[in-house]
Amino acid sequence: MKKCNYIYMLLTCFLLGCSEDFLDVAPETSLGSTSFFKNEGQFVAALNGTYVPLRDLYKGGNFWLLAEQRSDNTSYENLDGSGVSKFEIDEFRVTELNTFPPTIFRMSYDGIGRANLLLSNIATTEVLNDYIKNQLEGQAYFLRALYYFHLVRVFGDIPLVLEPVNNTEQAFATAERVGVSEVYSVIVDDATKAAALLPDSYTGNDIGRATKGAALTLLGEVQMTLKNFEAAITALNGVTGYTLLPDYGELWNAANKNSAESIFEVQYSVGLGSEDFASGFMYRFVPQHSGAGEEIIGFAAGNGSDSGHNTPTNDMIGAYEAEDLRKDASIGFWNNPQTGMDIPYVKKFNNPGPFRFWMDDNMPIYRYADVLLMLSEALNEQGYVADGEAFDLLNRVRQRAGLADLTSAELTDQDSFREAVAQERRVELAFENHRWFDLLRTDKAEETMTAHGVEEKALKSYVPTNAYQNISLLYPYPNRETLLLDADN
Repeated sequence: MKKCNYIYMLLTCFLLGCSEDFLDVAPETSLGSTSFFKNEGQFVAALNGTYVPLRDLYKGGNFWLLAEQRSDNTSYENLDGSGVSKFEIDEFRVTELNTFPPTIFRMSYDGIGRANLLLSNIATTEVLNDYIKNQLEGQAYFLRALYYFHLVRVFGDIPLVLEPVNNTEQAFATAERVGVSEVYSVIVDDATKAAALLPDSYTGNDIGRATKGAALTLLGEVQMTLKNFEAAITALNGVTGYTLLPDYGELWNAANKNSAESIFEVQYSVGLGSEDFASGFMYRFVPQHSGAGEEIIGFAAGNGSDSGHNTPTNDMIGAYEAEDLRKDASIGFWNNPQTGMDIPYVKKFNNPGPFRFWMDDNMPIYRYADVLLMLSEALNEQGYVADGEAFDLLNRVRQRAGLADLTSAELTDQDSFREAVAQERRVELAFENHRWFDLLRTDKAEETMTAHGVEEKALKSYVPTNAYQNISLLYPYPNRETLLLDADN
């Protein structure tokens, strides 16, 4: 008998019932697809369930490890030797035994499977009016595109599954990996469909769902990754109705979640009665020995807090210009009374909740500042124009940070402007899981991380000699997937 495929496509055989508030996704019961999708409420519940793996991806899946700590922005404290798997990711020592990439794989395909089942049933239903149908379908396309975008950048060639999988034979039939170009073609198609179907905004409990702006921003980033800059400009120019908040620091106040600058955030809440819905990033990011976080977050983290990760590097700290207001909003310092040393930590996600491990901050995926910087970069890639629109976009972001405008007197050609945008993206979007993917798409990952490894080894005696020796651009494909597929052949 064939074994069940680990990619979790068989999860599409059922849905978890849940409240129509898409933040409140606690399971009430399990329903087979034949007895589900009978009314609008059940379709909404299915859509809510499609968001759940995204929330899990950034929290329990620790997606920040693969996207931020992998880069030169952050590292770790090695005070007690815990977290070896996380250290391996930071130092390019990942093996097939590391559990984090397979977790990302599983959670992402869980979301894809749910999106596939929803889209399949939307296509045949007669219980939805066109307005609701477009909203549900658009969000499902957006989420599927986002999950696949994560996967293709992390693993390269991957299985491409676009229909529900209902039995073991179908699971194995769809487990073969396809080339990245084929995956990207589907991502572009899904994001384009989503943008055409989704509304500009929502009200009430629907605030935080994917919008037209979110779909266009995703499409723009995908086209930037593919170096289709003209298409990226078209998509990003369509992202309207957003504005920069006047104060960068206010972006990280929980009262400003889903603000006028927010395009798409992973939603967390302390008000739904369960730790499952709350975020808790700071319990991973506080320095070790910092009262287990009590001085910073207000509650002791306790045993198993796994603190001391995603720690800003010296290079990251030094990347800010002297007058940059973003530095104090992004990085904090805790003074270790035993050593007298100031230990840096990521400060952005520090919104204390009512209980230990319950925190009320969202994880931003896209902000309007990101759009302005991508658009500035794409315009420059199409052709350098002295003090042109690309300069205006770049300087809008710098002005909010309290920095002087850059002009063609400082940035005299396309290369110097390209470097300035990369620098601006680094400090503006620090600790928001963009840096590693920016290095990948600009072909700077190997060069940057090799130099970073030299710096880390010079600073830290505990960095192993085999660290940073092989700057792999992809993570190992989950070994269990390969074994299961081989067993079936």
